[in-house]
Amino acid sequence: MMLPNYLKYWGNTVQNESVVLPTKPPIQWLHWITLLLAVITPVCYLNGKAFRDGYLSYFHINTSMFPMDAQTIFELATSAWVNGCVAWLQATAATIQTHWIQIVLIPVCFSLIYAVARSWWTLLEKRAMAQNIGLDDRKPHRIMQFIRTASKPLLVLALGSYVLYTALLVIAAGLLLFVVPFARVGAEVAAKHAATGFRNSPEVVLQSPDGVKASYRIIECYGSFCALFRDGRAYTVPSSAVTWAISPRPQPNEE
Repeated sequence: MMLPNYLKYWGNTVQNESVVLPTKPPIQWLHWITLLLAVITPVCYLNGKAFRDGYLSYFHINTSMFPMDAQTIFELATSAWVNGCVAWLQATAATIQTHWIQIVLIPVCFSLIYAVARSWWTLLEKRAMAQNIGLDDRKPHRIMQFIRTASKPLLVLALGSYVLYTALLVIAAGLLLFVVPFARVGAEVAAKHAATGFRNSPEVVLQSPDGVKASYRIIECYGSFCALFRDGRAYTVPSSAVTWAISPRPQPNEE
């Protein structure tokens, strides 16, 4: 018995809808996640290390005196990203507010120049087609074609010679991208803390080698040394010299 066409179509539709599309096994997703973590981990380590080195270098403190473990550096990487994003947003907002006329006019001018150049090129092509001028029959075009053909081997040799140079340049640019901005962010955070005199840091009273007692604010204590701040300068003392510290009073929330 022959079925009508609409019944055949209906049967095929139901059969096609019942087909379950294959899904990727979880192993493939784990592979991509592992690869992503393998790329992000060293990048975050570089970010945190650059942020901390920039912070301590602002006070001319030798960073080798304050070695840190990997966990602390990864925590600093999070702080570096937060401060970097905030600084970038503030700088972008200030730039737009100050130079909004140039930001609007420059894309408009480029668009007009591109439109005029394309219209002019299209007009030249139409004129050449209307006059039935064969581009292959013109002598200058033949000369250019010969130059292009002869320059291909030289171009291949030049590219082969500069492959190593280009790879090193890309690696250096990547390192600068992941190190220099975060070191600058660390220096900016250190400048803000120095401007406030580290008023939120614990205070210690120590006696200098010349016998003068003075109060200092703790910048950082890690390992065998402590970095202290007083009167716009940083001081490094052994951790054993800091026997006690006074934290500032908690400030009540302003309503």
